Amino acid sequence: MCVTTSHPWLKESNRRGLFCDTLFGMSTTEIIDLIDAEIASLKGARALIASAPATGKRKPGRPKATAIPVAKPKSKRKMSPEGRARLVAAVKARWAREKKAAPK
Repeated sequence: MCVTTSHPWLKESNRRGLFCDTLFGMSTTEIIDLIDAEIASLKGARALIASAPATGKRKPGRPKATAIPVAKPKSKRKMSPEGRARLVAAVKARWAREKKAAPK
């Protein structure tokens, strides 16, 4: 038989049914033994996890900028005045050839 009194730590769905039949039908020592067994099981699981080697610790958030090497931006090429004058002369010569070869 189940106790039907309202307990704040019991959810509405658990006030009757399996939880009621198993927990309230047990003696206090049986409940304590079950809790102790669960604690021992959890301690064993914790020890197993704690003894496992760490695979690498990651910190939350974005990685720092220094962690990723950033390529140095290429400097702009600058043309010397002499080189610019040679280029201008070559372009003018090309235009002259095209103008001379163009049909009238």
